[in-house]
Amino acid sequence: MGKPIVFFSHSASDKAPLSRLKELFVEKTGGAIEVFLSSDGQSIPFGRNWVHQVEEAMKRSELTVIFVSPAAVRSGWVYFEAGFSYSKGVKVVPVGFLGVDLSSLSPPLSLLQHFNITSHGSLNNLIAIANQQFGHKHAESFTRPEFEEIQTLGNVDGRSAVGNLSALIDEITVSLERKDLTLQKSELMPAVAKVFKTQKAHHNVYKSRLLAAGCVGFLKHNVEGVDENSFAFKFSVDPLNLPSLFPIVLAVLKAIAKEGVSPAWYFNVNPGVHVVRENFKVAARLKDKPVVFSSDDRFRFRDIEFEMGVFHPSKGYVQLRFCSPKVTAMDVADLFLVLEESKVLVKTGSPRVLTVNR
Repeated sequence: MGKPIVFFSHSASDKAPLSRLKELFVEKTGGAIEVFLSSDGQSIPFGRNWVHQVEEAMKRSELTVIFVSPAAVRSGWVYFEAGFSYSKGVKVVPVGFLGVDLSSLSPPLSLLQHFNITSHGSLNNLIAIANQQFGHKHAESFTRPEFEEIQTLGNVDGRSAVGNLSALIDEITVSLERKDLTLQKSELMPAVAKVFKTQKAHHNVYKSRLLAAGCVGFLKHNVEGVDENSFAFKFSVDPLNLPSLFPIVLAVLKAIAKEGVSPAWYFNVNPGVHVVRENFKVAARLKDKPVVFSSDDRFRFRDIEFEMGVFHPSKGYVQLRFCSPKVTAMDVADLFLVLEESKVLVKTGSPRVLTVNR
């Protein structure tokens, strides 16, 4: 009896990241599963009829993984391969790849059970699905550096590193009150602009506001309502730009905040995203995840403390505090992936998301 075959449906433009993913997948499954990747130069010997070879591979496969990248969406070829496999009774699993969020796509692919590859944890879904399909027991051993290598090979910019964060989060805000600032009001905007200039980030600065792609920083005057000399500084960040802006915002906060001050970051959820707030429910849903109960009714994931809340019944948020200067945007993205997978954050009315029995 031959090896089971997994067909990787993809755009030829994604040859580099998927060739590496195939290598890693075969390595982690001990060579027990054959992977057909038409663009790798191995699955189809030189000189063979390409279309015929692809068709035969789809017929022999027991599992077809549709890698829906930006290039794949533009080419449309994967839709043909998905339809062909589905018509033959082959299990078809669409995967959001290199920044594509499948829940944002129109049918038919979005109607199938699916997931987005947004971290090494979601890469391990590929092994879990193969184990389930073929009755194997391979360890789910993809690592974060391997995920980042695949992203880099796909020429993924910073936006894709956070995966579908923007599908959950509408806006990110972080504020510092006057008591937490080292500078006077007149010194703040020049200091903020200096950081952006040092980071070579294009920006426009005004008397009390700085505008850059994906964020705005501004002075808030008379924040206490009684003291005209009171002020605060606030950043609002578009989640799509978090990877590129995250280190810049951290550098600004370090430049203007008093030592030891760790401001809260508010990740305000999109309409239609339900936030589970009760700690006993949150703890139950996160019990099998790398999350511990911290202090002051907060939870901790790596070096991030977090808690859930609402501004009003229809507007929730997740509040984050960073316990180390080593926290990255990828850490933040991984946290929100955990919160979504554990149904602490629930996109109401969204298409079905693949679940794998562990």
